[in-house]
Amino acid sequence: MQKVTKTLLALVLTGVAGGLAPAHASTRAPASASAKQAAPAGIPSDWTCSICPFQYGWRGRTRLGLIHVANGNDKYGEYTGLTRSGGYLQAGFDLTYRDKRGYYLYARGARLGLESRKIVVAGGRQGRYELTASYQGIPHYFQEPGATPFRSTGGASLALPAGWVTGGSTGQMPRLASALRPVEVQRTRRVERVAAKVPRPKSHWTYAVGYQHETQKGVQVLGGSVLTTSSLLPESIDYATDQVRASANYAVKLWQLKLAYYGSFFHDSNRSLRWQNPFTPFAPGADAGQIGQAPSNHFNQLSVAGAWSLPANTRLMSMAAYGRARQDEPFLPVTVNPDLQPGALPRSSLDGEVVTRNYVLRLNSSPVGNLELNADYTYDQHQDMTPQALFPQVLTDAYVASSLMNYPYSFEKRKTRVRAGYRFNRRVRLSIGGEHQNEQQSFQRTADTRTNSAWVEGRFDAASHVNVYAKLLGSNRAAPDYVPLSDLLLQENPLLRQYNLGDRHRKQGQLRVSYMPAGMVDVSLQWQQNLDRYADTPLLGLTDSRDTSYTLSLGLQPSTDTSLSAYYTEQRIVNDQAGSQTFTTADWYGDREDIVHTAGMDGEWRNVVPRWDLGGSILYQIARGRIAVIQQGVPGRFPDIVERMQGVQLYTRRRLTDSLALRLEYALERYRSNDWQLDNVTPSTVPNVLTLGLQSPNYTVSLIALSVEYVF
Repeated sequence: MQKVTKTLLALVLTGVAGGLAPAHASTRAPASASAKQAAPAGIPSDWTCSICPFQYGWRGRTRLGLIHVANGNDKYGEYTGLTRSGGYLQAGFDLTYRDKRGYYLYARGARLGLESRKIVVAGGRQGRYELTASYQGIPHYFQEPGATPFRSTGGASLALPAGWVTGGSTGQMPRLASALRPVEVQRTRRVERVAAKVPRPKSHWTYAVGYQHETQKGVQVLGGSVLTTSSLLPESIDYATDQVRASANYAVKLWQLKLAYYGSFFHDSNRSLRWQNPFTPFAPGADAGQIGQAPSNHFNQLSVAGAWSLPANTRLMSMAAYGRARQDEPFLPVTVNPDLQPGALPRSSLDGEVVTRNYVLRLNSSPVGNLELNADYTYDQHQDMTPQALFPQVLTDAYVASSLMNYPYSFEKRKTRVRAGYRFNRRVRLSIGGEHQNEQQSFQRTADTRTNSAWVEGRFDAASHVNVYAKLLGSNRAAPDYVPLSDLLLQENPLLRQYNLGDRHRKQGQLRVSYMPAGMVDVSLQWQQNLDRYADTPLLGLTDSRDTSYTLSLGLQPSTDTSLSAYYTEQRIVNDQAGSQTFTTADWYGDREDIVHTAGMDGEWRNVVPRWDLGGSILYQIARGRIAVIQQGVPGRFPDIVERMQGVQLYTRRRLTDSLALRLEYALERYRSNDWQLDNVTPSTVPNVLTLGLQSPNYTVSLIALSVEYVF
């Protein structure tokens, strides 16, 4: 292991010295264009630098092959696109070009035959300019398709089939079973980026500009209700977001300055979703519903940042930003029920406007050799300037309720943090720190919360082969003026506290220990625990939260051609809460516990026989969720939610020549889950809820891939 570490360190140092990254490499011409050079200290005498920047001309690696998937499944291909059974193209490449004048080109493509394909191209001339462009597809398949009687008549409307007969419950809909059609819950993101960077060394300026266009299309689940009945709706989404970044940087020896602009422009092609009510209406005219979708909006921000090098090894950094967000999409009608007369809206659109102000001031100093001092102040303001008005209220397109006022939410956050660290010797380092945060907000349960935190952390190298890191943190948040909601329609129990606003006492601990008894062995242990207590008195809501995790890992490298690693992780999250059915003190208690066990092993054996490599990995994971309830002293429990996954991946690689290789891969994954919230719940199971019948995923999928790799 020590030999490998020295080799990697030498490669990193070589890359840093010679400019390994094409876009930031030095323009100084090397003395030799040979790929061989004198071996650095500690490196074998036959060492050859195969990635050094003084290799001019074209270099690259290409890969082409086929993938075959058996028993394809949406959950298995959740983010890759390997969802169906059958064949896929496997293609990828890495290409670089460089010449002695400083011109370079880098291109990389991965997963080109899949929906998750990615392509990056960058090029330019060192020290003069850099151009980049990229494309990435990001599919997200949630689970196997469900079923619905709704038919899409365009992105903004869902209709029931001709001849549909409504019913007072799902069991009383005579045409439900025959009208069901498959519906796939998934979305696909496509991200395209272009950017340019132009440094001007003689003027100390560097200019940069970037543009990103992202689209999201697919179907997600949306709940729509009409009084006491609800339907899970397949909502079509069609989003587009454009982002623009531009900056100008000025840098001299002792100080730097950056001016920047950021703009985000979101557009939703569908303003609303309208659907037919499949249930028998409880009120006249309530045979349809309508829900607004995410409104189009835009955000613009200007910022300035600077850094100054001061005497006594001190550096001061600062940033200020001002932003403005606007949303003025026209309002939808108050209701689609023609029999209701709720009154006119106070204006035609929200006329929403939010102003943001952000400031950061940071100081880093090392006034004496072994002492480090850090301090920073952060200010964040979110000022919602949307005008207030009384809006007529219609509940689920069924009846008119009293008018409601909109409450624009604003906040100010101020955070001050200080830290001091001291290195006693080569083996012992200690630091302490503290933080104070004050948050003031409008139209919330509390107008003011204050959080004080303190921590201590240390690093200890017991010997050349033992390293220890530990950290302890304590934090208290106080909200002395907490006021429960007192609206006539939505009164809250005065004992109820929102966990993100109420009093909280937090304790955190971290420990990392690594042990390398010999050059070929590496053992490490990591432990972390977070303990939150939300009340010192018998209040309602979340009362306690505990999150504990630890990881044990082992690495072996008996030779330069053989490596093996294994790990085991356990995470346990427990949340306790108290509630009341009688609007008084607590009379029921809930306890949720989530436990995740993960174990894995990876191995590689190069040159099993000359030019033949073998490798593989094994993964096992089980997650279990438990929910227990005590009501009036009687304990109860929901069925456990369980997920199990076992996976095996194997590969072999045969190098036919120095440039050509064959690679064969095999993977098998088995996934089993039980979720009482989904399993055996068909569209007609719940009388007053028309579901999509989505079930918890279960699959066994295998994959085999054969590819050819060519290096030049």
